[in-house]
Amino acid sequence: MVTKVRERAMLSDRVKKLRETLLEAKPRLCTERLVFLKESYHETEGEPAVIRRAKLLDKILRKMTLHIDENLIVGNQTKYRIGVNPYPEWSCKWMRKPSFTLRPGRAI
Repeated sequence: MVTKVRERAMLSDRVKKLRETLLEAKPRLCTERLVFLKESYHETEGEPAVIRRAKLLDKILRKMTLHIDENLIVGNQTKYRIGVNPYPEWSCKWMRKPSFTLRPGRAI
């Protein structure tokens, strides 16, 4: 039985550049959402949880910085090309680990 190996498709210059920048980028922790969460929860103290969450979402959608570059598939949920947002309202167990340190805008 003979198995054919497909040749690797040629990448355009734009895709090659995008691939290189994605592979070179270091993941970064974006603390911007945490700041909005803290502000919003202080501003809405005493209100029902559903209202607090709705106001947090409103603040995030209006004020958060998004990463938009020359890529045709646009955007990221953080201001970094490869970034992550923490969601402490879901779980914060990861913050209790002794190895965790919060360094805004730095690779983790």
